[in-house]
Amino acid sequence: MGLKAFPQYLYAPAIENEALRGAENAFNSFWLPMHDISDGFQLYHYTDLLGLRGIVWNRELWLSHVSSFNDPGEIEYGKKLARDVVTRAMQDEERKTVRDFYGLLREAIENFSKFHHYFLICLWGC
Repeated sequence: MGLKAFPQYLYAPAIENEALRGAENAFNSFWLPMHDISDGFQLYHYTDLLGLRGIVWNRELWLSHVSSFNDPGEIEYGKKLARDVVTRAMQDEERKTVRDFYGLLREAIENFSKFHHYFLICLWGC
């Protein structure tokens, strides 16, 4: 059975039109299936005993600001992965509006840290 990935929106888009919706749907059809979880999948989180206590007692996972990470290269690595996925999707896309959307998305990835702070959680699975 597993779990199907789905988009989670934190805010409504500033502009909404049919072309943008089509581009978003094209991206989601490419991106989301890569994040489906199959049966038997196990998810792991690196933490210390205090963190484990908070997870178990409060049933919460907290994100950390990237300034607390011991490897600043992790952000650049993550940005590169995201850029590569978007670039690959752009190359495979025939519709100009969707390619334009991917171009804007790639630009947003590049400029994100200029306007926003990164908060992350480290999870891995097998």
